[in-house]
Order: sequence, then structure tokens, then C-alpha cells
Amino acid sequence: MLQVEGMPFGYSLQMSKDGKSGFLSRVYALEVPFEGLGPRYIARTLPPGRYRIDSFWQQNHWSDCLEKATVEFTVVPGRISYLGKLDTKIMFEGLSRRVVASGKQVMRGSDYYQSHGEADGPRFDARDEASLTKARDFAEQRMNRGGERVDLAELRDTNFGTSAMGKAVKVCG
Repeated sequence: MLQVEGMPFGYSLQMSKDGKSGFLSRVYALEVPFEGLGPRYIARTLPPGRYRIDSFWQQNHWSDCLEKATVEFTVVPGRISYLGKLDTKIMFEGLSRRVVASGKQVMRGSDYYQSHGEADGPRFDARDEASLTKARDFAEQRMNRGGERVDLAELRDTNFGTSAMGKAVKVCG
């Protein structure tokens, strides 16, 4: 579970489990559909394990691969891992600069742009006791009375490799 900022468009975080990512690997997406502006909590049920945030997507067309700097966290059975509030402003600003520099502001159909090795890693704020209490209140009201199961996730800085040079498509993961 994390807190995000609503934008006038949808976006998502793509994650991998237990260090397994890349072509033909299981991908876990945390979608943030457009449902109005302002902060809100989002969550996804995940099997227990260690998860890494691999990429950040805007409207399924523009993406930053986070291989140089990202975070990983652990999902424990029966618990709700609260990551904090994702600083989306810094992520969108960086992605927008890279997209404009690439000249790929307009995409159609299955076209996409993905940067590699240029993005700053995700930053999470609101990881203090007061924010954790608010997350627990949300879970209590909206997640089957799950407030007492919410724990502050331990975020570990990490990085990962992408597919080798010479491949037809460079895969994030």
C-alpha cells in the first residue's frame, strides 16, 4: 500500500518479485487510474516475497526504467506493507524532460518511449508515525478492517541490470 497523487491521466509502477525480471518474467503492475486529482491510497494484493520497483509508466506510452536507482521491499504473509507517499512530481518532471528531449511527445497505438539509466529512483515521504496512523485508519475503513495489519515497509535502495547490448529490444529488468 502506498499514497500517490492523482493526476489528470493514468500511470503505473511495474514491479518484479524476488529479483526475477526481464523478458518472459512475471510482472506486477500497480495501476493508478485517473480518478480525480489529489492524494489517495492505492494497494494491490501480492504473494509474499521481495519486490522491486522496476519502471514508472505514464499512460502506457512513456516510461522510465529505474535500473540505476530504485527500491525493494518485502511483503509478509497476513500483513500490509505501507511504503509511504510516492513523490510523483519529481518522477513526472524527469520523465517529461526526457520525452521532450527525445521528440517523442506524441504516441499512437502500441508505440512507446522508455528511458534507460537516466531516471532518479522513486522517493517516498510520509514514513513517520503520524502517516502510518493515517494509513492504518484507511486500511481499517477500506480494507476489511485491516488497520492493525499495516506495517511500515523497510525500503532498501537497489539497482539491477537490463538486457545485454546487441539485443533487438532492450528489456527493463
